[in-house]
Amino acid sequence: MKPNYLLAACVVFLSAFLLFQIQPIIAKVILPLHGGTAAVWTTCMMFFQIVLLAGYAWAHYCQSVNGRAVHLALLFGAVVCAFWLLPHTTQLIKHPQLSPNLGMNTEIVLTLAVYIGLPFFVLASTGPLVQSWLGNSVSKNKTYRLYAYSNAGSMLGLLTYPFVIERLCGVTQQIRLWTVGFALFSTGLTIIAIKSRRQKIERKFDHTETHLSATQPPGKAKSLVAKGIFWVILAMTSSMLLLSTTNYLCQEVTSSPLLWIVPLSLYLLSFIICFDSPRWYVPQVWTITFGAAAVSAIILIHLGSFAGLGLQVAGLSLVCFSGSMVCHGELAATKPNTERLTAFYLYVALGGALGGVFVSLAAPVLFVGFYEFQISLILTGGLSLLNVARHHFYSEQRIELRGLRLSTVAVIATLLLSLLSSFWSLSEEFKIWKSDGVIFYGRNEYGLTRVVVNANTRNFISGRTVHGTQLIDPDLELKRAGYYREGSGVEVAFEGMRAIDEEGELKIAVLGLGAGAMATWFNEGDEVDFYEINPMVVEVAKNYFSFLDKSPGKKEVFVGDGRIELQRRKRSESGKYDLIFMDAFASDSIPVHLLTEEAVGVYLENLNRKGVIVFHITNHFVDLRPIVLHHIDQQQLRYTYIQHQPASDSAKTEWIIVGREPSFFESDVVRPLTVELTGVRPIGWTDDFASVVSQLKWSASIDWEAVKSANSNVKSNDKTN
Repeated sequence: MKPNYLLAACVVFLSAFLLFQIQPIIAKVILPLHGGTAAVWTTCMMFFQIVLLAGYAWAHYCQSVNGRAVHLALLFGAVVCAFWLLPHTTQLIKHPQLSPNLGMNTEIVLTLAVYIGLPFFVLASTGPLVQSWLGNSVSKNKTYRLYAYSNAGSMLGLLTYPFVIERLCGVTQQIRLWTVGFALFSTGLTIIAIKSRRQKIERKFDHTETHLSATQPPGKAKSLVAKGIFWVILAMTSSMLLLSTTNYLCQEVTSSPLLWIVPLSLYLLSFIICFDSPRWYVPQVWTITFGAAAVSAIILIHLGSFAGLGLQVAGLSLVCFSGSMVCHGELAATKPNTERLTAFYLYVALGGALGGVFVSLAAPVLFVGFYEFQISLILTGGLSLLNVARHHFYSEQRIELRGLRLSTVAVIATLLLSLLSSFWSLSEEFKIWKSDGVIFYGRNEYGLTRVVVNANTRNFISGRTVHGTQLIDPDLELKRAGYYREGSGVEVAFEGMRAIDEEGELKIAVLGLGAGAMATWFNEGDEVDFYEINPMVVEVAKNYFSFLDKSPGKKEVFVGDGRIELQRRKRSESGKYDLIFMDAFASDSIPVHLLTEEAVGVYLENLNRKGVIVFHITNHFVDLRPIVLHHIDQQQLRYTYIQHQPASDSAKTEWIIVGREPSFFESDVVRPLTVELTGVRPIGWTDDFASVVSQLKWSASIDWEAVKSANSNVKSNDKTN
């Protein structure tokens, strides 16, 4: 009796489901340890792709040797790891073990390797290994159909996470359910290994493989190598496009499972479609679609926050999906027979890993902007044109001349616009050598940082968001501007606290340094601790702005995540803060772990009884009011909501100030400004349970008035300069 094909399909499906469920789970656990930066997900993806490559290499090796016993031993070790080590990951945020001597990428890779490396390796090798165990006992179509089942399991695992699992279960319960699923998978895989050994399928497969290899002409071996290089390039390009698209979305909105999973699900969907049947991949159709999507994506990227979240997610997802169809369609069209199946998977995994390494490790070193996205578009466009030409001139089903022309026009338009977009971005860097424009442009794992000089101001920009403004005139350097001007929540907090503080000397904590513009509100005798996770921001604040040097008060800057540093440096009763400002945003991306119940608990532990916490909740894409309101209800705090709209521009800001005692809120400064939030339903976030999905501000429109206003400001500055 042959091994049960249905059991094999179930095991392959379950392995892929578990493989892609654990990715967002473990990434979400690690995310707070590194400030919630978008680079955490891309580094995790790089690790997953490398381990996937190792798993495929192991499956390829087991194809020619009897590796069942060793694999079952690895499986046993993986079960022990899943049940013993994995549950401890939920305690990492409470007891972080970060080394200042290790880079962020190294820390993430080591953490993943220790806690999930072996189970992930076993899951990664399952698909090709089970297919090789089946060998010639099933047809080629059925064997490759297992690959489609694997991708279906992967996509179901991904899609159910943000919309079902994350919204119904906390991280602790998610890990428990996952370990149960891993136990079921291990049982099924063990049964398949035993059945296939009894029937000596592997021996027959190995004999056939050896015979074919021995009699294979040299020309065919060279052809396989050439195809292998082509497969690597296709897989690498689609991987680069996936990760660069995801990186952009997470930098501008928030690094959360939903925005990790949407592009990845579409990437996997393209695999399912292409390997299900050749009829779904029509080169000229997908080339034209990709060309149109790429042009739209480039326009959306340059519009930035002027374009609604829904429009950005839809546009970037479409370019990711159509580009993946171009690459994966060619992978499916050129796939080999089953005797070369594991080698094919190995080449595909190698390409995916190379793409991950390029985006995660190489790009931040080589580029000071997110140019990997444009590079991915250019590579995909070039490959799509090559594919269309190949199908037109060499395929049995030739493409009509009209389709060839349309495809060529679409690709050329994509290539030209991508190159122009890259040159436009690079021209920003060349302004460094001018007396105006961009005077600093840097990039690290925490994103892009720029300092831009206009007619009268010097601006600190994180991603696309201004996080600090200073007037250039030496006599006006400490004049308040930007978010922290008169009328903002910052003024209310400082003036209200000074009104009730007899000594007038405040102890202040600021989570998020920016340019240091908060210092314009300090007085002599104030003691201020800034907490900033990005060392590049600290350098910029000290070297390009004078807020820290010229403002009064005693100031100290701690490099590290604000919440973790406050946990480490717990204040004594006499040293507790009067004011704690939570303003640690990178671009428009929010660090969720700084807004959970546990985080607020840390802030309150370091706050004196009369002190207040000031939450800066201005955000284009996420509504944070329900989150803060939940903390107010749970901790029985007093609060006031400040919405400030300066007359000089359209930059509206929102603040919520919370505290334990009524003295601050009943002062003459604060009481007239007190506003309560109405029509807002509290939503709680904890370290174990936090979903951003319901708080996203979905919009499919473009704010053309804001675009015109921004262009007018640019022209005005150019004329002045």
